[in-house]
Amino acid sequence: AVTVTTTLIFLPWVMQGFGDVLTVISRLFPLQRGLFEDKVANIWCSLSLILKLRNLFSNSTLAEFSSVLSLLFAAPFAIDALWQQNARGNEPLSRSRLVRNFSGSALACFLFGYQVHEKQILLPLIPLAFLINEAPFLVLWFSMVGSFSLLPLLSRDGLSLPYGVTQIIQLLVLFTGVENTQLSVQRTLQASVAGGLILHGLLCFAPRIERYPDIYVYLISIYSCAHFCILYCILLV
Repeated sequence: AVTVTTTLIFLPWVMQGFGDVLTVISRLFPLQRGLFEDKVANIWCSLSLILKLRNLFSNSTLAEFSSVLSLLFAAPFAIDALWQQNARGNEPLSRSRLVRNFSGSALACFLFGYQVHEKQILLPLIPLAFLINEAPFLVLWFSMVGSFSLLPLLSRDGLSLPYGVTQIIQLLVLFTGVENTQLSVQRTLQASVAGGLILHGLLCFAPRIERYPDIYVYLISIYSCAHFCILYCILLV
């Protein structure tokens, strides 16, 4: 079914010539556009402040490198799923384990993938939302961070008000509606929120630095990326 559907989709371009097929493929895999675009909250954008990989390697080399790292960091979740399935025999994986593997592998591809878009953070966060009953604190916390990582993009699209309302609702639910007795976790959340508020203030009110006009946006990306790395480690454990 997949083969037939794919063939039917590509058939109009195949009938027009092989050159059109190559054009479509180049749009699906935009190697010519570079390792990353805009200020996406992944490893490559965060590293770019101190290490200009695009000036050191060709796009094809970076694409291979990012593919290898994406597979490498997604591998533990795939191996866990296969291992658990073999250990259980005919019994299906638990929903929690399955969701963690889905979310973790998607997060690995977001952090290390080639030409990742900001909105692709939804790919790991959507399956993570299925753990809302089991781990509401974790789900809401990283839902807020995911929204925060999209702040520059949402601001450009005129969606600052819906963003602000959504974040406030999530924050209120997180602090008042989710029971968590671990003081260390509460302190970590408070520090995370405080850092986000500081970056909000810098983006909205701090004077523009002519030499580094995008520095505040970069800081948001790096801050969000650090949180996503923490989430990766949590899912891995």
